[in-house]
Amino acid sequence: MSKAEIRKSLIRYSLGTVIYGACIGISFVSAPVTLLVVFLLALYYGFEQVRTRGGTV
Repeated sequence: MSKAEIRKSLIRYSLGTVIYGACIGISFVSAPVTLLVVFLLALYYGFEQVRTRGGTV
């Protein structure tokens, strides 16, 4: 990976960590919203893996 790709990846995954942390606070307000956010984040990361690999295994 190039330095630019490493930087993009680090930012992308750090943002996910922050969102997961925010879910702790959201969970005290609304469990369904927390589950939705976690589900959407998991979907994002799942599709991101496919996109970055170019669809090949």
